[in-house]
Amino acid sequence: MTINMLAAAQIASDYGKVTWGLTSSHKLAANVALVMYDLLCQQMWLSIPRGQL
Repeated sequence: MTINMLAAAQIASDYGKVTWGLTSSHKLAANVALVMYDLLCQQMWLSIPRGQL
């Protein structure tokens, strides 16, 4: 019985680590995408001739 409990706790711990790793990498990817999008918008904004606005 205790072996099953320990195994279940180990599985839950591994699952928690994996899901935390995935969510943190998703957050990192989202932040990078936002920064890239922001830079792209700035670049496009700077490349627009002011006479057309």
